[in-house]
Amino acid sequence: MPNLGKLIVHERMRRGIGPEPFADACGISRQTLYRIETGECEPSLPSLRKIARVLHVSPGKLLDLGA
Repeated sequence: MPNLGKLIVHERMRRGIGPEPFADACGISRQTLYRIETGECEPSLPSLRKIARVLHVSPGKLLDLGA
């Protein structure tokens, strides 16, 4: 999933949400968010669902599945 982090950053910034409030809303640490956004790690499925929910998109969109 090489584009996952970039898509998350794009969607987060498009909505004007800073990294700290976004991480808090997703229930993940700021460090974990940084690692996800830079592609260092991938979110767990529950975290991906929370991220998608906060961004008001489907998990499939973040995974670039055309959903």
